[in-house]
Amino acid sequence: MNIKYLFNGQAVNVCEKVESGFLVQDVYDADDETMVDERIYLVDIVYDNAPTVKMDERIAELDKKIENLEQRRSELNRQIVEINKTEKTRIDKYKKYEQLKNLDAFIDGKITHLLMTDYRIEIIEWGSKESKCDYDHKDLKLCVLFGCSNGNLEWRINAYHDGSGSYKTFVPCCSYEEAVQKAQEYVDLCSKEEKKSSYMAGNLIEAAKKYPITIPKEMSEWYYKETGINLNKQLVEIQCSLDKKRSEIKQLTEIVF
Repeated sequence: MNIKYLFNGQAVNVCEKVESGFLVQDVYDADDETMVDERIYLVDIVYDNAPTVKMDERIAELDKKIENLEQRRSELNRQIVEINKTEKTRIDKYKKYEQLKNLDAFIDGKITHLLMTDYRIEIIEWGSKESKCDYDHKDLKLCVLFGCSNGNLEWRINAYHDGSGSYKTFVPCCSYEEAVQKAQEYVDLCSKEEKKSSYMAGNLIEAAKKYPITIPKEMSEWYYKETGINLNKQLVEIQCSLDKKRSEIKQLTEIVF
């Protein structure tokens, strides 16, 4: 056999040298025996020795590229970890304030409804007539995330687009269903307050006729009892006032006659 080598290091048996190159067969070592492939094919050039130096240079170059890619991958993984850590820190900060829950949705323009919570419940659709200025329906009322001096945060909607006039507090919602859910949470919270307001309770009871919310039994019982007591007090006060006026009239009548 005439053993030569190809550029890739493959051992071959040169069968014949022809004008266009060499006719060769692949040679393999198997179980301490040299095997020659029956397939004959044409190559341009053969080498007396395997071109290991050139192959080593290519391998070294590839190894360097692989090393650079691995370093780049490690750097990207490190950046991903840092980004996730920063994002988690930001989200954890948001979780401290219920008012920040839909901040990203507000920035992205995904808010569809506002739940008004100033001693009453009202759900308005963002972009509707109720959310626009009274004197110019082209301008939306100004919505502001307001930071109070005590550290609390609250959403406020002003009467006008420039922030002037009075304001109301609201909860931004991404759907009507979410607004109803938040309204129910607001009602439940108000019902647990020790110092209840009959004015607020009455407004919430009226809101339950308009929206699918449930008034806790203890709140409605307290309201009707409280309003009944107030009515009785008013009746007593009116009766006392009438008795006093009648007494004054009687005294004046006795003086005249």
